[in-house]
Amino acid sequence: MKKLLLGLLLVYAAAASAQTFRPDKSVVLPLDATHEEEVEIRPLGADGFMIERIRTDGFWDVHRLMLYDSTLTLRHESQFKLRPPNTVLYVARTREALYWLCSQPDSEHIQIYKVSRETGEIELIEGDVVAIDQVSHFKVLGNSAYLAGQYQGRPVVVAFRFFDKSSKPLPGLYTNRQEISDVLTDEASQQLFVLTRSFRQGSCRFRVQGYHYDGSSLLEVEFGPDQAGHLPRDGRLIRMPDGGLHLVGTYADKCDKYVQGIFQTPLSDSMTVAGKINYYPFASLPHWLDYLPERRRQRQQARLEGRRERGRSTRLMARITQHALYPHEQQQYLWVGETYTAPGRYTGTGTPAAEDMQYQFDHAVFVLFGKDGIPRLDASVNLNEAKALTGRVNLIRTPDGWIGGMARRDGKAQFFSLGQEQPFLKRPLPDEQSVFSEQWQKHLNNEQHYDLLSWHNGRFLSWAILPATAFSTGSSPFQKVFIVESLVEEK
Repeated sequence: MKKLLLGLLLVYAAAASAQTFRPDKSVVLPLDATHEEEVEIRPLGADGFMIERIRTDGFWDVHRLMLYDSTLTLRHESQFKLRPPNTVLYVARTREALYWLCSQPDSEHIQIYKVSRETGEIELIEGDVVAIDQVSHFKVLGNSAYLAGQYQGRPVVVAFRFFDKSSKPLPGLYTNRQEISDVLTDEASQQLFVLTRSFRQGSCRFRVQGYHYDGSSLLEVEFGPDQAGHLPRDGRLIRMPDGGLHLVGTYADKCDKYVQGIFQTPLSDSMTVAGKINYYPFASLPHWLDYLPERRRQRQQARLEGRRERGRSTRLMARITQHALYPHEQQQYLWVGETYTAPGRYTGTGTPAAEDMQYQFDHAVFVLFGKDGIPRLDASVNLNEAKALTGRVNLIRTPDGWIGGMARRDGKAQFFSLGQEQPFLKRPLPDEQSVFSEQWQKHLNNEQHYDLLSWHNGRFLSWAILPATAFSTGSSPFQKVFIVESLVEEK
């Protein structure tokens, strides 16, 4: 009898530790049946979320913007119109506003629609941007927009000032055999950082250039391969509470496109010479292989150990997409990446199926760094086993760590939690959960559009585009409905 009671208590404790979420509140928007309509949703943290509805009306593309607060109440609504061939290129956001960058092909003229988060008021900012052909990044700091891309085959970042509509390229970037890897902003310090990769004289280089708000140089650091051939390939920046900067990212063997580990290095203002770089091979992370089934993981570990004993290489290589760094207390931060496999070369006959030409995501990796830049904890989650829909893991902060959620290809979702001590990845995990109310869930299938998003205050958002029959059994003047539901943790 005691054993039975103990077993029941353990089952109850396991169930209590698993994360379960339930739909709390909903927004239901019928979509126009007479016009083709697109919908996008943008979470805005404590400000709520914005829904953008785009439809063609005659000669105009109408962008209708609806901001809902954290109670899912419509707070304000506004719209702007674009006449083709003008189109939206990118959307940037700051703490005060969202910015839509619009232009038309082969034109120096741009339009920026600034939309206030607080009131929904729209301000149109127009002007000409010189010396840029193709735009790949768009950022806003204060009263300036930064457009990054190429001009005559070379990288360039152009600062466009809102107050006088002037534009000017930032110095030190317009160089042959160089490409922009990323453009990062620090809104608190009003600083911009440009990460580039270059290939010169038979060798690759990774470079970080920082700029003050006025365009003057803040720092310029170039990294070359070390004696082992390690070279940073991409990275993310985080500003520490003491004002210092940490650069964390992935590194490769010289110019290889496959990365083999994570690097970390501190940066400082006015820096011109790279400091000490800490390299952490994937094989050195204790839980890198945890995403594999047990027997396969054991075989891999035995193979790596055998290679190590024989003095051979134990490196593991992957392709990875990286998140922004997540700050944590005590000057710690979380690095997150998802590994993926590029589409293989199609060897069949006829037109390849869509799934043969898509990226396949394998597993998500989580590494918690201490303030000294040394990994404290790590974990991995199998994305294929979870039937992840997009390969993107969504994280929300909790008092005890993080909760991660992934939309599944079967219309459900899977959740897991990350703690602050070993074991980093908490178990048991529920197999899958419905993230829509029953009236919507039964209409979901592989042909419907849906996803899961991180939101605010321990909540996720789920959204879907469903046929009108999900909303009404009779005839209706609309063909589809757009559903948004907030998900709260079951207590």
